[in-house]
Amino acid sequence: MHNQDNNSLSTNLSGGGSDNALPAILIGGVPNAGKSVLTYNLTQKLRAQEVPHYVLRANPDGEGDWSMKGWDSENVRLLRKQAHQEWSDTFRELVSQAIRNRRLPLIVDIGGSPREADIPILDACTHTILLLKDGEEQANEKWRYYTERTGLTLFAELRSDLNGTSELTERIPVIRGTIAGLNSDKALRCEVFEALIERIKNLFGPFNDAELEKMHMGQVPNNTTSISLTRELRKFGRKQAEWNTNLLKRFLPNVSTQYPLALYGRGPSWLYGVLALHAGTQQPFHQFDPRFKKGWIQALKLETSDTFEISQGAITLEQHVHKDTWMLTVLLKIGYIDYELDMQQLVFPKPPAGYGVIIDGKLPLWLFTSLARLYAGLEVPWIAFNDANTDQTDRAFVIYSKVPQYYSIGSRVPLLA
Repeated sequence: MHNQDNNSLSTNLSGGGSDNALPAILIGGVPNAGKSVLTYNLTQKLRAQEVPHYVLRANPDGEGDWSMKGWDSENVRLLRKQAHQEWSDTFRELVSQAIRNRRLPLIVDIGGSPREADIPILDACTHTILLLKDGEEQANEKWRYYTERTGLTLFAELRSDLNGTSELTERIPVIRGTIAGLNSDKALRCEVFEALIERIKNLFGPFNDAELEKMHMGQVPNNTTSISLTRELRKFGRKQAEWNTNLLKRFLPNVSTQYPLALYGRGPSWLYGVLALHAGTQQPFHQFDPRFKKGWIQALKLETSDTFEISQGAITLEQHVHKDTWMLTVLLKIGYIDYELDMQQLVFPKPPAGYGVIIDGKLPLWLFTSLARLYAGLEVPWIAFNDANTDQTDRAFVIYSKVPQYYSIGSRVPLLA
C-alpha cells in the first residue's frame, strides 16, 4: 500500500525497489482528457520554482515536452505519429522498473486506459491525479477501480472540460473540481491548477533540491570533472534550464578537458551532445539519469556496419541524403529502449564520406550522446541534433564541427524530408 504522508516518508533515498521513499505521482484519466497538457504545465511551473522532479512519459504515444513546445512544427507532428506504439509486456516491464528505480520525485504520464497488464506500472507509483470526463462514467469508474486496487493515494480528482470554465470545489483532503483549457499549448492559470502545484510542492518538499544534488554528486565516479547544470545556470543569473548559444559560448571555455566529464541536471539534448564531445571521444562521458537505480551511466560505445538492417531489435532506422547532409532518424519500436540489453544488439549505419550528420528522433539523452560520440569518432565534418524542445522551426542544432567556417557549434541546419 502507498498511503503515506510526508512525515512518515523514509529518509532512504538510495532508489530502487518497493521501499523507494521518493514520491511518484501518476497522471491518470480517460483518453483525450488532457493528461499530457496538464503534465507539461505542471513540470514547467515546478521547474520555474526549482522543485526537484522528473517527468516520466510512461506512454509510447509521441507526446512530451518536446511535442508541446513544438506544437505547430511539421517535424513534431511527424515524430508524434511515428512514435505512437501499442503497449507491450516488455514496455510495461521497463517502465515499471524505471519508476521503482527513481532517483528523483516523479510525475508519471501513463495515458490511455488501464488494463490488468498495467498493474505493475500503477503499483510502482505512490499517488495519483485523475482526470475524468462527464458522459464517460464507465471509463471513470475503471480508473477509480485500478488506482484504489493498487493502493495509490488519491491526490486530486478533476473533471476535464476542455472548453469550459475551471472551478475549485474542494481542496482538502482531495482536490476536486473542474479544470479547463487542457487542449492547447497556452499556460494554465486557474485556482485549480495553483492548488495542484501547492500540493505537489508540499509532497516533494522533504526532498530538497540541494540535498538531492549533493547526494547524487557525491556518487560521481572517481577522477572525473563533475558539472551541475543548475549551478552553472545560477552563475549566469538563470534559474531555469534556459540554455542558449550565448550561454554556451560563455560556459564551454571554462569546462576542463583534462578528465572525463560527469554531467548532472536538466538540459537540452544539444547541450548534452556538446559536452559529450568536449573532452574527446577517447574519455568516458558520465551522465545522471534518475530512471536508473545506480543513477550515473555512461555514453555507450556503439558499432557501425555497411550491412546494417533498417529494422533491428528495439529500433527502426530511416536515412535521408541531400547535397552534403545525411540525416539518421531513429524510431523506438515500443516507445522505450533498454540501456543495457537492447543496445548490445544494435548496429548503426555509416554516413557517406564527407557528409555532415543530423541525428533525429524522440530518444533518451544517453542515446543522443552515444550516437554523437559514435559519429564524431568517424571524423564526420559536423553533427547536429534535432531537439524539438528548444527548436520549433524544424532546424537541427549543430553540436560538433570540424568546419566552423560553414557550420559552427550552435548554428542551425534544416532537417531533410
